[in-house]
Amino acid sequence: MVDEAVRVFHVSPARARAWVRRFYAGFLAFYVAVELGMVGWTLATTPAAHRLRFWLPSALIMGVFTLVILRGAGRSARRLVTYQLTMGPNVLRMVQEGLVPTELFRRDVTRIVELSSALRIVYGDGRFVGVPRFLEG
Repeated sequence: MVDEAVRVFHVSPARARAWVRRFYAGFLAFYVAVELGMVGWTLATTPAAHRLRFWLPSALIMGVFTLVILRGAGRSARRLVTYQLTMGPNVLRMVQEGLVPTELFRRDVTRIVELSSALRIVYGDGRFVGVPRFLEG
């Protein structure tokens, strides 16, 4: 018997990339601000002859960290595109590359919290799953 109420939702690739870019851009901007704050602090507290000992390793670390962040952003966008939500009358299934598939039954849900970017479905003893708002279908 086929359940006609079952629907499958996916994440739009363009919206997934946009969300990941926004998230990582904010994270990277925060990191750059911290680094600039540290440089400003060394200007005030470190003699000029010793500043390069701090700035060169700091610049190298910042460059490596920036590359890691950019690589992580690409990987996160590719992974987010694999998100699949299947909804039936009494069950919710979420599958995504790199994560354990989750199956949630209606009887287990204790509350649903609406957030600006997702729905947080609380179940069991306080555990929760998130459902993004930018699903297609």
